[in-house]
Amino acid sequence: MKETNKSRNKSKMAAVIAVLLVCVLAVGGTIAYLTTHSKLTNSFTVGNIGPIEPEKPGPDPEVPIDPDDTTKLNGNLYEPHWVADSKLMPGNTVAKDPYVGVGPGSEACDVYVYVTNEMVNNQMMYFAMNEGWSAVEADAITVDQKTYYTGGLFKYDAGLDASNVKDKNVWTDKALFDNVLVSKDANIEDFVAKEDATGRTITVQAFLHQSKDAQGTEIEDNVILEAAKKAFGITK
Repeated sequence: MKETNKSRNKSKMAAVIAVLLVCVLAVGGTIAYLTTHSKLTNSFTVGNIGPIEPEKPGPDPEVPIDPDDTTKLNGNLYEPHWVADSKLMPGNTVAKDPYVGVGPGSEACDVYVYVTNEMVNNQMMYFAMNEGWSAVEADAITVDQKTYYTGGLFKYDAGLDASNVKDKNVWTDKALFDNVLVSKDANIEDFVAKEDATGRTITVQAFLHQSKDAQGTEIEDNVILEAAKKAFGITK
């Protein structure tokens, strides 16, 4: 009888276990896990200092920008009134007006311009610096009690910022200078090119550097100045 009861108990236990297993399997087979899948694709714009866009107005609305005239336009530099191969003559005034500009959306930047005269006697050719610019390390001369410059490094006081501009270039209010003046005492020997020069040239270069770092903090002036000197190859 005991054995019979044991057998019955085992049978009952087996039946219970079997039912439990069936229940587990049944529940397991009907579970639907609650899930969700989300995705965000973030598009970034790249901060930049863009070149002048020639299809947009220049600093002088009366003078359209010719994108093919590389003697007037290069990157962020534009000289609207320059005439290629202008003649140097004693007492002459030559139109040369270097503006600096940036394209729409350009970040706020500091602006430096470096002017070099490649003729042997650059004291005979000089220019008057316009308001809004400062001489950083420049070669100055006095003519008729007025200060002129023969070359050097200059900074635009206000800087340029087109970060919130979408449809136009942003320019320096004035060119660094408007004309190159030739001394009435100049002679042909003064216009001879230096040995290592490519010709009788006055070269204007522009360097633009972001004004703030990624955290929005103003970058120190001396840091930007050193970067400008390095870009221009100024070693002294």
